[in-house]
Amino acid sequence: MKILLVENDGLTASLLAEALTAQLYEVSIVSRAEQIDVESVMAADYDLILMTLLVANFDSIAFCQQLRSYGYQKPILLITAGNSSAEVTAGLEAGADDYIAQPYNLAELIVRLRALLHRSRLLTAPSKVLSYGDISLNLEMATLRYEQFVMQLTPQELRLMALFLQHPRQAFSREQLIQQFDDAENQLGSRSIAQLIRRLRHNFKQLAGISLIETVYGSGYRLHSSLAPSPTVWSMSQPSLTPSLELSQVLEKFRGSFQEQVVNLEQVYRTLLERGTQADIKRMGEQEAHKLAGGLGIFGYPVASEIARNIERILSDPNRSGQSLIQDLAAQLAALRQALTYPPATASSKALVQTQMPSVLLIDDDIVLTETMKQDAIAWGLNLEVAHDLGSARQKILQSAPDVIVLDLIFSDTNENGLELLQELQEQFSEIPVLTMTIRDRLADRVVSARLGSQSFLSKPVPPAQVFEEVMKTLYQRQATSSKVIIVDSDPLMLSNISIFLSSHNFQVIALGNPYDFWHVLTATAPDLLLLNAQMSTFSGLDLCQVVRHAPNWADLPIVVMTPDASQTAIESAFAAGADDFISKPIDPSDLLRRTVGRVERSRLQKQVRQRKQEEHQALHHLATVDALTQVANRRRLNEYLSHEWQRLRREQSSLSLIFCDIDYFKDYNDQYGHPAGDVCLQQIAQTIRTLINRPADLVARYGGEEFCIVLPKTPLAGAVHIVGQVQQAIAQLRIAHATSSVSDFVTLSFGIATVTPSRETSVEQLITVADQALYQAKAQGRNTYCTTLL
Repeated sequence: MKILLVENDGLTASLLAEALTAQLYEVSIVSRAEQIDVESVMAADYDLILMTLLVANFDSIAFCQQLRSYGYQKPILLITAGNSSAEVTAGLEAGADDYIAQPYNLAELIVRLRALLHRSRLLTAPSKVLSYGDISLNLEMATLRYEQFVMQLTPQELRLMALFLQHPRQAFSREQLIQQFDDAENQLGSRSIAQLIRRLRHNFKQLAGISLIETVYGSGYRLHSSLAPSPTVWSMSQPSLTPSLELSQVLEKFRGSFQEQVVNLEQVYRTLLERGTQADIKRMGEQEAHKLAGGLGIFGYPVASEIARNIERILSDPNRSGQSLIQDLAAQLAALRQALTYPPATASSKALVQTQMPSVLLIDDDIVLTETMKQDAIAWGLNLEVAHDLGSARQKILQSAPDVIVLDLIFSDTNENGLELLQELQEQFSEIPVLTMTIRDRLADRVVSARLGSQSFLSKPVPPAQVFEEVMKTLYQRQATSSKVIIVDSDPLMLSNISIFLSSHNFQVIALGNPYDFWHVLTATAPDLLLLNAQMSTFSGLDLCQVVRHAPNWADLPIVVMTPDASQTAIESAFAAGADDFISKPIDPSDLLRRTVGRVERSRLQKQVRQRKQEEHQALHHLATVDALTQVANRRRLNEYLSHEWQRLRREQSSLSLIFCDIDYFKDYNDQYGHPAGDVCLQQIAQTIRTLINRPADLVARYGGEEFCIVLPKTPLAGAVHIVGQVQQAIAQLRIAHATSSVSDFVTLSFGIATVTPSRETSVEQLITVADQALYQAKAQGRNTYCTTLL
């Protein structure tokens, strides 16, 4: 398969080309803008394009848009400089299929590349049947066949079975399955997923007499192993992120190559030291640091990569110069050399750094200590950020508040000390626990630190392990204190023992001996976890579990079932009722604590992920549907909305009016007053129209340039004319000066109005055309007027 690689860093391009060649791909490299154009790419018929966003004199986003406008359908994978939401959004909107941020793991890049190629093959495959052993799924007919048995599927069942058949050996958790139904038309909750799987199991069992889906305890659901899976072109096993032998050999071959870039960066530092902070030298260093950051990440040096990224930021900052820049650069280069003395991190440890949620901010100017702790943090499951001065520490805290702060009290080269920051934190961020440490072990420092809310005081020199132990203790106490647990058990002795034990570990415990009080207490206290005895004389724990899962508000509440029966049947019954975990009696206290803490923490993280996804979805939806300058709907949203309203009004046989409006002589306005003033004018016009068009079903959109559209569902021609009169009056009251206009001393608009009752004989395109023609007619009649037409 043929891959086009667009990368201007020679070292990275060579590495990627050799790594992809080792995977039996045919690679073509483009390193300069003049070497690439749409026609040559279309003619070459590449199977995939791997393209970095930063190529000199080349707009990757625009090129991606151009390819898609020419009808190019093959996958495009972007390499971004970081996880910038603006970069990622622009790339995906331009037509890219996926992205990977630098620094990235080479094996992960190969995995994503394979997934895109695999998906592309599925989309273009002539067959619409997925097969797995004796089972086949016809995607067009929505039928599931096993031997001579055929079962008709609902759309939701079809989507679920397609997922299982494409990944036959993979177990999917409820959360993962919910994500497969995250579009507006097919949203399902945890309870609905469970019901869907139960229905599928039951119907298939009745039809064919065998089990279709099995529960993998602790993982989720997958196709039943008794179906004797056999690999097909439709199944794609989950690839490992550990580099293969071929990739390891390629990495080893290139591993020493980035040393040249380190040498170049040190030469930039010496030149700046000798000649002063010249702009061209800073630019050269910025480019070297950028290349180095990407290369070090590929070779398994994530810490060194981040330091190189810091150097890039320092050199690109126009406000940094003189001795301050030289000192910062020297400190970062020293940290870089120190970081490169460590062995490269494995793929698994890199993944651990990225996925662990607890964040710690270490504020200390000791470069050696901070880099040592940053490396050791991986083993502790912590994401450690470092600030070497109090100013950058304040910025980091404002940007993203950490879970714990470790603060040194003494800093060289400054009159400030850590106690001043500690006081600020106590006043502004009292919810963040702070651990203090210092080489000056004085009683006065201990007293002041305690008064200002320090959680712990450590004397330097202190082993990193001791610091991390204190951090973990603080994290645990903080998390446990905020967690409420309801325990339901009719055995008073067991209820008392568990309550006392969890309370001693800072959980807020609500103990219930009578299940009849359960629902009232649940709704009143909103716990973080339920601990239910499976066997009680009135309502069993499984009964209560099902009640909770049937309530949408509590579908995600973690439930742990305590059971004296550890048989497979009992455990399966617990999971079928909706439990997340179980504990066998007699209960081991350490096992109880581990499961309780684990379930509460997992639930908290899932809530954070869902909230973050929802926020990202809302932000992306806003970017995709709103014009950035005027903050009214964009053309894409206009087209979608017109199509939707057309279908609705055709069913209802109601009228639809469309108004095109154009600012008169706007080019002359820009020439006279400048484009910034023109942007302000567009914003004023858009907001004025939007203020007037206030019915929920109406829409104001920017069509392009100085042209706007107003969609008025269920509005006859006379109503649309009335709206135009209101808009004309409001625009006149703005009195936006327009000295070069031929019709007025102030900004005016021309309007084209079209009204139609949607039918089979008419179309949205015709409505747009006649409204546009009416607008041009208004312009021909002298502007600052309107023309109408009925379709």
